Amino acid sequence: MPENLHRDIKFFLEGKPSPKGEELWNKWYDHPEEILDSIENIKSDRSKLNRELRQIKKSNKVIFLQNRNWAMAASLLVLVGLSCFFYLSSEQIMNKQYTTKSGERAKVVLSDGTQIWLNAGSRLKYPAAFKGDTREVYLTGEAFFDVAKDKKHPFIIHTDKMDTKVLGTSFNVQAYPDHATQEVSVLTGRVNVKSTVTEENVYVTPGQKVVFKSKCNKLKAFTDIPMNSISLWRKKYHCF
Repeated sequence: MPENLHRDIKFFLEGKPSPKGEELWNKWYDHPEEILDSIENIKSDRSKLNRELRQIKKSNKVIFLQNRNWAMAASLLVLVGLSCFFYLSSEQIMNKQYTTKSGERAKVVLSDGTQIWLNAGSRLKYPAAFKGDTREVYLTGEAFFDVAKDKKHPFIIHTDKMDTKVLGTSFNVQAYPDHATQEVSVLTGRVNVKSTVTEENVYVTPGQKVVFKSKCNKLKAFTDIPMNSISLWRKKYHCF
């Protein structure tokens, strides 16, 4: 590779003005095979470069490449770095978390209009905006859900022992990790509760609740639950 072209690429990758380096970068990014074929020094030793790059992937260690291969190797590493950066950044933007302290209660409204009241000592993980065929959140502790209706996108609450699936209803989920039981009590609508331990499924309707007992890993349904007893703790909460 001519020395001046090598310098242009090096300046561009270092963030210094280099129109020629930028031009070569863009060509390689859009059409990698064409740029390989157009650069004689790289083309003549392409198999060696490929072997070296495969070795980097296997060992996760940096290998010192010959100068004539520097530009392509640097470009590859920059692309991998940028991909990881944007992926991690998008994950941080997409996922949110809210935690209540001891004695604190809070209300969280999701992007689809679902309202969630968190009891003390609870944690809720949820996306900034729902995507895909389902609406999924993760709960540790206790929360009351008033789920916005959407028959095409089921709403699923994951806890460490249960998955609670609904289309649009209101219910209370109690799933503190240090408790011997976890339970779901239904105020309106129909709820499907599935044990992640045994794959048991139970459907719960208003005035009913299902309890998962960690000691025996069983789901048990209860009827005739007083409606006014469901989520009494919600009488005092802070809006978020």
